[in-house]
Amino acid sequence: MPHINRVLLATVVLLFFLLEQNAAMAFVAEPKVPQASSAPHTVTEDARNLGDIAVFLYGDGKMYLKIAKWNNIPSPYVVHLGQKLILLEKPLLTSEEGSAKLLEVWRARFNIFIDDQTISPEEKKARENFVAKLRETEKIEKAVASVAAVPEVKAPNAKEELAHGQRLFDAQAYETATQHFKKAREIDPDLVTSWFYEIVALRMLKKDEDAKATAKLLLDRKPMLSGIPMFKKMFK
Repeated sequence: MPHINRVLLATVVLLFFLLEQNAAMAFVAEPKVPQASSAPHTVTEDARNLGDIAVFLYGDGKMYLKIAKWNNIPSPYVVHLGQKLILLEKPLLTSEEGSAKLLEVWRARFNIFIDDQTISPEEKKARENFVAKLRETEKIEKAVASVAAVPEVKAPNAKEELAHGQRLFDAQAYETATQHFKKAREIDPDLVTSWFYEIVALRMLKKDEDAKATAKLLLDRKPMLSGIPMFKKMFK
């Protein structure tokens, strides 16, 4: 009988050992892979960073943090063309809606709107007055010449130069406007709005090569802007 009890005890101990081994293996099993709620998103030229991708997919740039977390992307959150991104939340925008939202965000970010809806009432009134004065002369060239004859301020201000250029731009005095935009971005190279206006004004003057050269200078300083549709068309 004592022999049988020892065998029985050994059997019970072995069973417990096997159960503990199985439990341990289950505990260290491979972690569950996050289940995507939609097809992976491929990084393209249209949205080359997580912020733009978040706007394109969800209409909210702050979603970039979630996208980074879903894909284990550490700071500074760099992604590459062609990279597949897992999406644990279904995109809220269609491709067309995302493109429109992204364009809206870019325009607001760099203040490159040309329509009156984006201009403050004070600035709109100032521009209207300026245009009215130019048109009173019946010859815009004469008005532009009078503007150009004003002595330069010893300590020029980039934003003032930009505002002056914008008024000339609205008056279709593109040639003189480009001079003020160029001066503004020379004073403050990070004033991206002045670069954009200068490029657009040069294109309005059919100076495509000059516009392209200016765009290249800007992209050399800020390569993250290369995904903007206007630049993609210029350098395709």
